[in-house]
Amino acid sequence: MSLSDTSEVTIQPASADRAIRIGFCVFSLIASFFAIRFALSISGFDTVFADMLGGRPLPAITQFVLNTKPLWVGLSVVCAILPFAAAFLIRRTSTAIYGIVAATAIQILQVCFLWTALTAPLVSIISGMSAGY
Repeated sequence: MSLSDTSEVTIQPASADRAIRIGFCVFSLIASFFAIRFALSISGFDTVFADMLGGRPLPAITQFVLNTKPLWVGLSVVCAILPFAAAFLIRRTSTAIYGIVAATAIQILQVCFLWTALTAPLVSIISGMSAGY
C-alpha cells in the first residue's frame, strides 16, 4: 500500500482560497466599522460627560480612554487595514486567516473595552440614583 492510497489529499482551487480570504475580510471590515466609529466618537463623549456629571470625577477607565484617544484611533485604523494586507500579501491560506482573525479579535475586544469605558459614567449615575431609594 502506498502513501497515496492511505491518505486523501484535497487541493483547494485558487478561487476557493480567494473566496475564503475575502469572506474573512468582510467580517473583519464589519468589526472595524464599529471600532473606528467608537474611536472617532471619543472626544464627543468628553463634553457629554462634563455636562452629565456636573464636575464629579470620571471613572478611571473612562479617563484613560479620553486621555489616549489617538491610540484608539490608530489601533482601529491599523486593525482595519491589517486583514486586507494579510489576505493579499501572505501566500499561505492558514497563516493569512490567522492574521485576519487576530486583527478581527483585537477589533472586537477594542469595541467591548471602549463600550465599557464610555458607558461607565452612565452606569455610575444610575447606580447613584438607585442607591438613593
